[in-house]
Order: sequence, then C-alpha cells, then structure tokens
Amino acid sequence: MRSTVEITIYPSAEDYLPPIKSFIDRINSYDDFHIQTTPTATIICGEHKALMDMISVATQNHRQEIGLGFFVMKLLPGYEAI
Repeated sequence: MRSTVEITIYPSAEDYLPPIKSFIDRINSYDDFHIQTTPTATIICGEHKALMDMISVATQNHRQEIGLGFFVMKLLPGYEAI
C-alpha cells in the first residue's frame, strides 16, 4: 500500500533555518520516495511501511544531531498525493 505523509518541523532554536534545512536534506537523501518540499511542509509518498520506517529514523537522527524539535505530521494511508 502506498501512503503520503505531510511533515512540518518546528525547531526549538532561535536560528531555526539550519535545523529545517538539515531535516529536509536528510529526507531527500532517500531514493525510494517521491518528495516535494513547499515553503510550509514536505510531502513524502511511498510504500507505507518503508515510509513509516524512514520517518522514524529521520526524526530520531534529527533529535540526536540537532536537538529538540517539534514535528507535525499528517498521514494519508492508502493514498498517494503527489
């Protein structure tokens, strides 16, 4: 089943752009997904399990490397938005 996640990160840092760019770069390093970044969110489409696994790893890595950040996600299981 293919699914879509829309994700937005709100870094807990005064200089918020570098953590956002780092997270987007991390997401874009994956080749198995269709990814579209807009000014307010990144939309990721792919196989559901692989998508959930990637989100889990990417958010954990962000926490370990950058620190605290808040993620807001919308999940559309069984639907490919882009």
